[in-house]
Amino acid sequence: MTDPLPLGLGNLALSRKEDFKEFANAPRREQPRLLTRAELKAQTSEARAVYDRLRRE
Repeated sequence: MTDPLPLGLGNLALSRKEDFKEFANAPRREQPRLLTRAELKAQTSEARAVYDRLRRE
């Protein structure tokens, strides 16, 4: 026998479905242009941080 679900879990499942629907219907994200090793080395630390963040998103 399974344990009963805690109260309020139904709302959590509904929000997950809504969140997934929003994710699934979102436009494709654009990846930044791939840089060569020389281009990466030439970047400042701030520019590299921005580039890395864009690649992760």
